[in-house]
Amino acid sequence: MSRKSATQAKKVDTYMDPEFWYHKGVVLNQNNDALQSALKCYKQALKLNPSHTPSIFNLACNYEKNDQHAEAKEQFEKAIAVREDWPDAYYGLTLTCIKLGLTAEAVAAIEKAIHYTKAAGDEVPT
Repeated sequence: MSRKSATQAKKVDTYMDPEFWYHKGVVLNQNNDALQSALKCYKQALKLNPSHTPSIFNLACNYEKNDQHAEAKEQFEKAIAVREDWPDAYYGLTLTCIKLGLTAEAVAAIEKAIHYTKAAGDEVPT
């Protein structure tokens, strides 16, 4: 394989890696003017790996940031479906449910966030 072909193959591999798109989204997230581009990166990562929890979580957080609470709720629920013991996803779901006026769901989510935080051996502020 020629050097040019090897470089092209590596580039193609990079673009097929959900971690590449996730990290690109994280960088773009630092610029408020690039939030839509960050969303596209997280969505691309999820096309390549629908269970990529960091991309699901960041997509949910960006929807929340853009006041797209129903979309954020859906993504936090997807993150929980993939990784049931993730306190951060439950906490995000709690905040989103509060904004949607879903008090009972918010209480259930924060109880699970506390449970999984304790189960991980982390302290829960009182």
